[in-house]
Amino acid sequence: MTDLLSPAQDAVVQAAATDYVAGMSVREIARTHGCSVALLYRRFRDSGVQLRGRSMAKVQGADQLVAAYAAGRPMREICARFGVAKSTVGRLVDEAGVPRRPSGKPRRVVWDTVEAAVRGGMTAGEAAAEAGCSPRQVARLLGKLGWAWDGHQWQPPTGQALQPHTPDAPGPRAG
Repeated sequence: MTDLLSPAQDAVVQAAATDYVAGMSVREIARTHGCSVALLYRRFRDSGVQLRGRSMAKVQGADQLVAAYAAGRPMREICARFGVAKSTVGRLVDEAGVPRRPSGKPRRVVWDTVEAAVRGGMTAGEAAAEAGCSPRQVARLLGKLGWAWDGHQWQPPTGQALQPHTPDAPGPRAG
């Protein structure tokens, strides 16, 4: 059942509907006209105003967002950079046909394999991608193991040269 409006209230609803059709958000209109968002939606529906869906707003840089996701960037970083929610990232990734990454607890990383990959000449990013972890995790591990970043690449601890690592050879860690 619709409420009967006074001529003044009807004029406010008509002005609000005009603003909405012109592209203003319902929240902006509610602030401007001093009424609630729920009231506006109810009045718009009762008046036959065509409502916009929330997903109609285009995300600026959606292609870059999807590329960042596909490249393995952390979800938190993507959301912060593009100012969107995780659900928006998921919707855009799905629309682009990019497979979703597994969620939940990450699989256990074999750190000896990561270090061996870096010793073999891989970058921290390449080793991280192969191990299924982030480059930051690789950097932390290398730092803990005594490796140093020279501004271009990771340098092994003093006295240990970069060379291919064989799986049966003992690693640089003691104990």
